[in-house]
Amino acid sequence: MAEAVAVVSAATSETDTLMLVTADHSHTMTISGYSPPDACYGYPSTVPMTSETHGGEDVPVYAKGPRAFIFSGTYEQNYIMHATCYALGIGPASSWSIPKS
Repeated sequence: MAEAVAVVSAATSETDTLMLVTADHSHTMTISGYSPPDACYGYPSTVPMTSETHGGEDVPVYAKGPRAFIFSGTYEQNYIMHATCYALGIGPASSWSIPKS
């Protein structure tokens, strides 16, 4: 990913290009830490499925360029689309305004 960001950065201008790097979704099962290599864990499920599903956790967003200040951390996944539309001035979010503090 670092190489892709470097290529895009070299080919565009930060003054007129908003670059976003984010996950488009998370997954429902997250395992933290390290288990022994020979461990075999089973996780019970209330709704057995044949494939993995997407989760709803917040995902990180990294941005640079015009309106990058809108993206500065982790966000609920559906926020990213609305914020991107606002930043680009497209869709229903194009008419939103930022409140003055």
